[in-house]
Amino acid sequence: MQGCVRANHRTRSILYSYHLLFRSIPSSPSEMKVLYFAAVRDITQVECDVIDVSTFTHAGAPRTLTMLTDHLVSKYGDKLRSIVDHAMYAVNMEYVDKDDEATTQLSPNDEVAIIPPVSGG
Repeated sequence: MQGCVRANHRTRSILYSYHLLFRSIPSSPSEMKVLYFAAVRDITQVECDVIDVSTFTHAGAPRTLTMLTDHLVSKYGDKLRSIVDHAMYAVNMEYVDKDDEATTQLSPNDEVAIIPPVSGG
């Protein structure tokens, strides 16, 4: 996948754990899973959503991370925007470069994780 960056071992383990935990959530062929971490989860009040991709696209238009973000902000409010503007995304367990979010295309059955910046050691 173009524009992906490597996750460190610990972050990759966390993503994989969530992937295993939420893979049993049923989804239709037109849906994707969005996993929320830390402050994003605090705002959404859920650990994940199953979203029909037709809710944030027009017929024939490519689905991008930016479009998904706009959809989620309209659903959860502007407080989410302030966090996701600085968050990292992983699509199917591969990080996406910040510069590539507007061009990273999404497909039904993708798994998107939103990981806000964290501090600490």
